[in-house]
Amino acid sequence: MSINSFDNYQLTWRPDKRALKRPVYVALVTAMKDAIEKGELLPGTKLPPQRELADFLDVNLSTITKAYKLSEERGLTFGVVGKGTFVAQNATESIIIAKTASADVIDLGLVSAFDACNKMMVPVIQAVAGQSNLPELLNYDAPTGLPAHKRAGRMYLERFGITDVKDENMAIVSGGQNAVTVTLLGLFRPGDRIAVDFFTYANFIEIAKMARLKLVPILGDDEGMLADDLAAAASQGLAGVYLMPEGANPTGVRISGARREALAQVVRDNNLILIEDDYEGFLKLGLTPLPKMYTLAPEHCVYLCSMTKPLAVGLRIAYIVFAPQYRSQLMDALMNINMKTSAIDSEFVARAIIDGTAQRISQAKINLVEQSNAAFDEIFPEPEASAVDNRQLFRWVEIHDTGMTGREVEQHGLNNGLRFYHSDRFLVGAESAKKYIRVSLSSASTMNELTTGLTRLRQLLIAGGYYG
Repeated sequence: MSINSFDNYQLTWRPDKRALKRPVYVALVTAMKDAIEKGELLPGTKLPPQRELADFLDVNLSTITKAYKLSEERGLTFGVVGKGTFVAQNATESIIIAKTASADVIDLGLVSAFDACNKMMVPVIQAVAGQSNLPELLNYDAPTGLPAHKRAGRMYLERFGITDVKDENMAIVSGGQNAVTVTLLGLFRPGDRIAVDFFTYANFIEIAKMARLKLVPILGDDEGMLADDLAAAASQGLAGVYLMPEGANPTGVRISGARREALAQVVRDNNLILIEDDYEGFLKLGLTPLPKMYTLAPEHCVYLCSMTKPLAVGLRIAYIVFAPQYRSQLMDALMNINMKTSAIDSEFVARAIIDGTAQRISQAKINLVEQSNAAFDEIFPEPEASAVDNRQLFRWVEIHDTGMTGREVEQHGLNNGLRFYHSDRFLVGAESAKKYIRVSLSSASTMNELTTGLTRLRQLLIAGGYYG
C-alpha cells in the first residue's frame, strides 16, 4: 500500500482528491473556482507549486500544468515567471461597467460622453429620415459598410493622420466594444497572450476572459507602457498588445511620442498584433499632435475608432482599419458576430461628418471636458489627482489603503449617493500596492450636478480616511 508523503503537507490549496472526476484537469479548475467563490482561496493567494500538487493528488505533472493553464485562460489565476501562480484579484467577480439608473445617486462611475450634446444630432437624424434611399439601408447588403459610409469614415480619420486607407482594409462595426470583440475573436485563439497596461479597460478584461485569452500586465510610467518591459514579455511569448495611446482607461496616461516609437519597434521586432483603441482621440485635437501607432506599425496594427464618444453613445458605430494580412480573419469574425452593422446608424454618422455636425459636436464636447477638468482641479487640487492634460473624460485619484476591499469602497460611495469605481476593477494580475478610484467627469447631466458630486466625493473620501 503506497503512502502519499504529501497527505499532511502544508499546501495553500488542498483539493479533495475523491471529488475529482475525469478529465481531472477540468475538475481541478472547477474545484478551484468553487474554493475562490467560497472564500477558501483569497485573491493573491499563491497556489501550490505544480509538482507538489501533482504529488499530493497522485496525478501526472502534465495534469496540473493543464489545469493551471486553463485556470489562467478563464481569468481565475495569473502566473509570474519565477514566482508561481496566484489567484486573480477579480477571479470570479464580474467587473463589467455599464449604466445603472438610480435617481438617488450621482454617477461619477460610467464614462459617458456629455449626453446633453445629443440634441445636436437631431437635425441630422431628421434629414436622414426624409431621404428616399431609406429602404436600401434596411437590408443585408454591404456587411462591412457601404462605400459612401466608408468614404465619410476616411474623411473623418484623415483628421487624425490616418490616410490612404483602402476600402478592403476598413470595416464599419457596431461601436467600440463590438470592434474589440470582433478583433479578439477574429485574430486570437484561446490561450494566446496579450499584453495590456497594469490597469486596463475593465470590459476588455471581461471580453478576454470570455475568449479565454491570457492578459499579461505591463508596467508603465507617465509616458505610457514601458517598452523594455513589453519586449521582455514578448520574449516569453506574446501574440499581441492592446493600447489606448491618447488616454489609457482608467489612468488617463497619454503615451508620449518617443514611447510610441519605442513600443512600435517592439511590435515590429516581435511580429505582434497591435490593437490601437483610439476612443479618446477626438478630444486631443488641438493639442500637440502625436503619431498614431497605426502609422508607426501599419503592417501589424488594427486601429479602432469609435464614433460613440465623439457624437452620441447611442449611435453604435466604429471604424476598424487593419493590415491586409488580417482581413480574412476579421471578416469571418464580423460576419459571425454581426452579420451587418446598422446602415441607418452609419448614415447618421456619415451625414454628420460630411455636413460638419460631427466637428461641431466634438468641439462642444472638448469645451465641456475642459470645463469639467477645471472644476475637478478646483475641488481636487492635490498632486494625487493630477492629470496628464485637461482633456480627460475621467480622472484617476490615488487614495489611502484603509484595508477595505475595492467593492467595499465602492459600496461606501453608493451608500452616500455617489457612484465611482475602485482600481481593483481594472487590475490585471497581482494586487497593486497603490489604490485609486476612477472618477468620471462626463456622465453628470449638468455642470452643477458634477460640481455637487465632486464636492461630496471629496468630503466623503476625507471623512473616510481615504484622502487628504
